[in-house]
Amino acid sequence: MKQKLLLLFISCLFSTVAIAQLGTFTDDFQTDTSTMNWFESGASPNPPTYAVDDGPSGIGDHYMTNVASGTGGPGGRMVVRNVTQWTGDYTSAGVLSIKFDARAISSDLDFRVAMNGAGGTISSTNFVTVTVGSGWQQVIISVVAADMIEVTSNAGSGFDKVATLADVNELRILSSPTPAYAGEIISATMDLDNISAGTTLGIDQFSIVNDFKISPNPSTSELNIQLSEVNDDLKVEVFDILGKRILFKDISQVNTRINVSGWESGVYLVKVSNDGSTQTKRFIKQ
Repeated sequence: MKQKLLLLFISCLFSTVAIAQLGTFTDDFQTDTSTMNWFESGASPNPPTYAVDDGPSGIGDHYMTNVASGTGGPGGRMVVRNVTQWTGDYTSAGVLSIKFDARAISSDLDFRVAMNGAGGTISSTNFVTVTVGSGWQQVIISVVAADMIEVTSNAGSGFDKVATLADVNELRILSSPTPAYAGEIISATMDLDNISAGTTLGIDQFSIVNDFKISPNPSTSELNIQLSEVNDDLKVEVFDILGKRILFKDISQVNTRINVSGWESGVYLVKVSNDGSTQTKRFIKQ
């Protein structure tokens, strides 16, 4: 009995550590001369490699580069994989986005993220295009359930995006004009740096959206949304943990009160948007 309890304790401890680590580290490729467990499928003749200089911060800033040949065989698609430090329960860890710096060489790239897990393969519905010649660009991809979709791949078909987000066994960064688990077949080079998990969504330059606050949190009866200012384009959406939208309304005041007494207890995602900028925060209904 004691041995079983010890094994259970160790299992829970490692699960807790894995959850905690998801939002606390950045793959910046500075600590060693490796690709930090990022790799390609199969026996690729052109796997991702470590580059010493010319990252977003210039000389001395290391990064990872990956070449896609554009052929139908191994190494022909633009995708990198990680099955080590990027596994775990994204929902419990509060991970709302995957952030990274990216640069496109020789061809424009449509960046997405994809995952495999308990509910099969899923992909982000949103993507960010980085064009050739634009240099390093920050990319933020939402991975909340409302912004993910089940996809079919050679690893099987996705059937439950919520289950996958709660038990991810592989993360992919890829280029594809449509949601996919495998990257597109393209002749191009993709440079990546500073890969991290975000607990907020949005771009810093949109101050109105980034200033929004929610309170009380948790709450049993009402949700207050507070903004520093308002304009004609502000909207709020609320999604449940399954990705179903349960509320949509325009925001016309700096303080908006929402009655949540009839909502089921659980975790909700509150999304405020303003002319292309979006930020999402977690709300707990008790």
